Amino acid sequence: MTHKTYIILILISTLTFINCSSSKKAVISSEVIYDAHTRGRFEKITLTSDNLTYKTRQNSEIITISEEQKNSLNKEISKIELNKIDKLTAPTNKRLHDGAMHTFISIKQGEELYTSITFDDTNPPAELLPLCNLIKSFIKK
Repeated sequence: MTHKTYIILILISTLTFINCSSSKKAVISSEVIYDAHTRGRFEKITLTSDNLTYKTRQNSEIITISEEQKNSLNKEISKIELNKIDKLTAPTNKRLHDGAMHTFISIKQGEELYTSITFDDTNPPAELLPLCNLIKSFIKK
């Protein structure tokens, strides 16, 4: 093949790759569970690729997740060292005397499941705070 043919093949391959990658929709790269509970109350938020399930003692609701929300969630997850979330330190311990709900976050990516330490629902470790706030913002109250 000639030099021009190689250049044309490279250009076609590049354009095809760019076109395919730009047409992909955002998908939550994992399943994310926010679970907060105490003796008289619980709140569980489960995020999957297309929706969010919000459960409390009183009700259960399914909410569709937008592309923007998926992108925001993936961005926050990418900032966290998942293999270290079980070793983080909870800043407060109100949950130990029912002053706050026992809360944890689980993130499943592929076959790996990463579960955080337990923390107060009102005061997560600094590394998880942006993710917790983002997840809670998806709930329409």
